[in-house]
Amino acid sequence: MGLREIMLILHFIGLAMGVGTSFAMLFSNISSKKMDKTTANDFMLKMGGALSKMGLIGIFILIGSGSILMMETAAWKGDHWFYTKLLLVLILTGLAHVIPANIKKAQKGDEKALAKAEKIGKISFSLALLIIILAVSIFK
Repeated sequence: MGLREIMLILHFIGLAMGVGTSFAMLFSNISSKKMDKTTANDFMLKMGGALSKMGLIGIFILIGSGSILMMETAAWKGDHWFYTKLLLVLILTGLAHVIPANIKKAQKGDEKALAKAEKIGKISFSLALLIIILAVSIFK
């Protein structure tokens, strides 16, 4: 097994962790709607903190392995869709840092911060799906 295969494995693990976080947050949010407000907030604060860490680790693995994969090939150079995907990854990375910051604010009593984290989570989910669609179309 060569470096490329190892990096692809790591890339897919990072993808699973990053996008998996978006799916888990979405379904946790859906589940929390069936709870009373206090229980739902407590549930989302606990789940959100742990899932946010997983998402950040996944994005770190994804960017690291993707950077190594980019260096080994020049096939993507000049492809505007690839650059669009990179821009979306940067935006997603920024949002992935904003969510845990809002969760920490919510844990300190800021009631609006949890709702903001949930909205940003929905945007992150959509961005993650768009990034996957672009990646598949670029590297088909």
